[in-house]
Amino acid sequence: MGPIRTLAKEYARAFRLFSRDAKLYLAGTFLVGIGTNLVSLLLSLYLKSLGYDEGRIGGFLSVRALGSVLVALPASFLIAKLDPRKLLPSAAVLAAASYAAQALASSGAGISAGVLSGGAFSAVFQVAGGPFLMRSSGEQERMHLFALNGATSFATGIVGSLVAGLIKDALATATGDERFAYRAAIMVGAAFALCGMVPFAAIRSGRPRPDGAAARGRLLGVASRIDAKLYLRMLAPHFLVGCGAGLTIPYLNLYFKDVFGMSDSAIGAAVAAGQVFTLVGISAGPALARRI
Repeated sequence: MGPIRTLAKEYARAFRLFSRDAKLYLAGTFLVGIGTNLVSLLLSLYLKSLGYDEGRIGGFLSVRALGSVLVALPASFLIAKLDPRKLLPSAAVLAAASYAAQALASSGAGISAGVLSGGAFSAVFQVAGGPFLMRSSGEQERMHLFALNGATSFATGIVGSLVAGLIKDALATATGDERFAYRAAIMVGAAFALCGMVPFAAIRSGRPRPDGAAARGRLLGVASRIDAKLYLRMLAPHFLVGCGAGLTIPYLNLYFKDVFGMSDSAIGAAVAAGQVFTLVGISAGPALARRI
């Protein structure tokens, strides 16, 4: 317990240094993350209950990834020009609406539209997080803030996965209608995402106002120094790992359901257990960085 207690005290000291806006951002991403992970766990199981086969379910999941890609690339260039006081609450509301559409849509096209927009709006938080936290932190606490932000995504995976399975199974037992239980549980995920709007709306700092010519000059300077070979070597392992993850992780809950006959609560617990170990590793990041 010694190292864990030391790590907890270290984060408690760093947390007191976090700015108000940084704390609000963490709270907002925590709520949105719970909703996102809740929907992610149940969506493929819900689609299976509607009679879609694994190939069609894979198509729906690839649409979500497509939405993220389509938004992430342009957003990375535009994020500095957008006011986080408007961007983050709007993204939370639209993400919640997308999750609700996935539960309420009565056709494959409607579900696809909800999945596409859900992937797009979830990408906004991933792209906006780094620049916002850089502006909202000092050098002393920045490493802990970024580590805690990364750990938050896995903590929401733990909570979201557990809550998703428990709510769905409880509703299915109470009503005897499995499809209704899936829809209602996904709507709970949409409600969590919508609640994320509250802390985001309380953020005070707006977007920076850099000099346009200076910003363009810095961008051109960075572009001229890019080592394409180095970037390819750095990106290749992530690309391969991402391909492997994309072929396995989205289908794990279906595998647990079809092969082992696990309940949704048990599936949520299994997924959450994997997130626990990842969370511990990320939380230990600052302590390990000082020793390297």
